Amino acid sequence: MKTFIEYLQEGSVLAPFALAAGMMAGNPQTPPVQAPATKTTQTAPVVDPYAHFGGEQNVKLYRAIVGAEHRGTDIGNPLDYNAGQYIRTRDTTGKSTAYGPVQITKSTAAGFMKTQPDLFKGQEDYVNQYVAQGKSMLGNVKAGDPCGPGGCGTLSDEKYHKPYQQMATGVMRGKMRELKIDDTKPMSPQDRERFVQSWRGVSRQQDPKYYAAIDAAYNEK
Repeated sequence: MKTFIEYLQEGSVLAPFALAAGMMAGNPQTPPVQAPATKTTQTAPVVDPYAHFGGEQNVKLYRAIVGAEHRGTDIGNPLDYNAGQYIRTRDTTGKSTAYGPVQITKSTAAGFMKTQPDLFKGQEDYVNQYVAQGKSMLGNVKAGDPCGPGGCGTLSDEKYHKPYQQMATGVMRGKMRELKIDDTKPMSPQDRERFVQSWRGVSRQQDPKYYAAIDAAYNEK
C-alpha cells in the first residue's frame, strides 16, 4: 500500500484517504500535527518599597520608634512621608538637635558615620547635610526660634524622606552593634528592651507610655 507521501507526490486524489489510514495505523511516515503556539505572559517583578531598610526587623523597629515618638498625633502610616514627622523636639536651651521621625541628633548621626562608616556608604552627603542643619537649628534656637511641630527644617521635604530612613537605619544598626545584638537575626524581647532603653535613655518604669507605644507598633501586623 502506498504511503500518504507517495500519493501526495503523485498528486493523487487519494492522498487524504492515505493520510487518514496512516494516522489510524500509527504510520510513522505521516507528517506530525503541531499544536498551536501558546502565548507566554511575563509578570512584573514585585518591588519592595521598604528595601532600603535592609530587612523586616529594621522596618518594624523604625515603625515602632516613630509611633512612640509621635504618639497622640495623627501622622498616618509611620513609614510614609508626613511633614508632621519632621519636627524638632521643642527646646529652648539651645542644646538639643533631635529631629525628624525618630528624633536623631546631629552628633549621633555624625558619630556613627565616623565610627561605623560601612553603615552609611552612599549616604555621606545626606548625613553631612543633616549635621549642618542641626548646627543651623542651634543658631535658630538662640535667635528665638525653637522649631516645634510643623514640618520645619531644610530637610523636611518629601524627597529627603527615604535618605532620612536610610540614615536612621544605619544609626539603629550602630546601636545594636554597641549592645552586641546581632542585627541579622530576629530580635528577642529582652534585646528589644535593651535597645529601646539605650535609644530612649530611660527605663520602662521611668517612661511606661513610650514603651507601651513601642510594643504596640512593633507587634502590629
